[in-house]
Amino acid sequence: MKKISLVFGLVLLLSSCAMHHSAPAIKPELLINSSAEKISFPVSDSASLSSIESWLANGDAPTYAEISCGNSGSICNAVKKDLAARHVKFKDVPAEEDATVGTLSLTYDRVITRECATNNFGCSTSLNAVRMVSNHEQFIKPSSVGLQGASSVMKAVSRYVK
Repeated sequence: MKKISLVFGLVLLLSSCAMHHSAPAIKPELLINSSAEKISFPVSDSASLSSIESWLANGDAPTYAEISCGNSGSICNAVKKDLAARHVKFKDVPAEEDATVGTLSLTYDRVITRECATNNFGCSTSLNAVRMVSNHEQFIKPSSVGLQGASSVMKAVSRYVK
């Protein structure tokens, strides 16, 4: 009887180990998506200028902008000054020949997290770690360590070695 219970326990132990190793590994970089959102405004008169200014003041900063002036010279220059004051990179796009109204296109690059599928071992932990990063751009465009960062890393390593 002891042999049978020992064999049964061993089989149970091996089957539980096999189930644990068969779970798919979760990679945090697979839990993010990047997308771009584009919002356009007419650039024609002072009303359009005020709507552009209020949009930029109340929202997050766009990644970049494209502006086409048409026949809206002074209003277009005011929009360009506003973009430059807010440190938004913009590019002048030539207007169509018959365009009487200019356009401003604001592009927002977004990095968003995906939801976990059911029964993924460790997915929620990885997803929470991804959500704790304040700048998700670091996942797709990581910044290199500058001189100040490198010196603090070297100090930490030398403290660890001592």
